[in-house]
Amino acid sequence: MMNLVRLVLIFCVLGVGVPVQAEEEFREFKPATGNAINAYIKDFDAKRDMVTLKLYNGRTQTVPVAAFCEADQSFIRDWPYVDAFMSIKKLRVYLDEPKRISKWHKETWGLFLGREDPKHLLTRDFKRMVYPIRVVNSSEIDMTNVTVKCCVYSKHERIDHAVEQEVVDLMTTPKKHVIELIKAKGNLKFDSQSVVLITKEFAPVNNIEYMDGDCRRQDAWMEGIVIRFCWTTPGGQELVREQRYPKNLSERQYKWAEPTGEEMEAEYDETSNFGAPKNTWSDDEMSDDDDGT
Repeated sequence: MMNLVRLVLIFCVLGVGVPVQAEEEFREFKPATGNAINAYIKDFDAKRDMVTLKLYNGRTQTVPVAAFCEADQSFIRDWPYVDAFMSIKKLRVYLDEPKRISKWHKETWGLFLGREDPKHLLTRDFKRMVYPIRVVNSSEIDMTNVTVKCCVYSKHERIDHAVEQEVVDLMTTPKKHVIELIKAKGNLKFDSQSVVLITKEFAPVNNIEYMDGDCRRQDAWMEGIVIRFCWTTPGGQELVREQRYPKNLSERQYKWAEPTGEEMEAEYDETSNFGAPKNTWSDDEMSDDDDGT
């Protein structure tokens, strides 16, 4: 049975995207004979089959891999893959400011009894946003079937009709997908799952009054993203890296929602209908997807 070890490296973006590295974790290595050694791997020479260990007392020791038990030998020979994936110098992940990939405008018109002309009932402006992601692999290791999990956080204003006041909802949008190959000495770019924001919602009806001022204008905005890269090495070790943007994104407020892989991105009719009166309610404009919740 493969030795499954979960290693977690949590880092954040500083300045232009340089992450902070976690401290090395010590583990117990068991020689074929003698006492166990508490250390971590500093280097591994595959040609000579020699491993350099950093001991708990601060000293460095280079010994043959064959001196250890079979499980530790497998762990040591798997170390180059662990180092390539977990090292922030060899595998860099950059997150940028959210960008808009589309926008559109919707107007809803209705025909009232006793009126010949339609009346303008509702105006909505939409935009679809994503977080650009860039991965740079400067190691000699090809990384196959890397699972990427994301949680995108956004805030949306709406009217709480129970109290006739404006409130702000936090929305978490999870998703995961698999990168078939992060090539050695290569890089790739991709976007996070998209989020649709209603950047303006205005009901130009004169006889509507609210208890707390003019609550007819609403807004929405992107708050941040948490991304996790998950990879199983050839030796069976399960590795996880996590990155947050912005760096001060609170773990308590912005909770992780584990993606199921069955998430679907919201579908919208992105055709603008500015200045096009309707004699009846449009199914597209009154669908559940467009209700602003």
